[in-house]
Amino acid sequence: KMKDLILGADVYLATTKETFGIQTLEALASGVPVLGFRWGGTADLIEHERNGYLVEPGDLDGLLEGLAYIRHNRIRMSKDALESARAY
Repeated sequence: KMKDLILGADVYLATTKETFGIQTLEALASGVPVLGFRWGGTADLIEHERNGYLVEPGDLDGLLEGLAYIRHNRIRMSKDALESARAY
């Protein structure tokens, strides 16, 4: 059921601090760009402005900017998300 939810998403919001970030990786494998805080496993998996958009923890204005960036670059970022997930 979670896979279906991720597949229907325009963006995956990753603002919790995870050690590895399995949900982040699942989003990438579904071609969904990730928007989140630069910490934990998310920071290890996301290449800023390539397969996602990262901001410093707590930067809510940065998240809004990131959402606009992802929406504007969604097609390219979706392809990059799939490509980056293949490494795992």
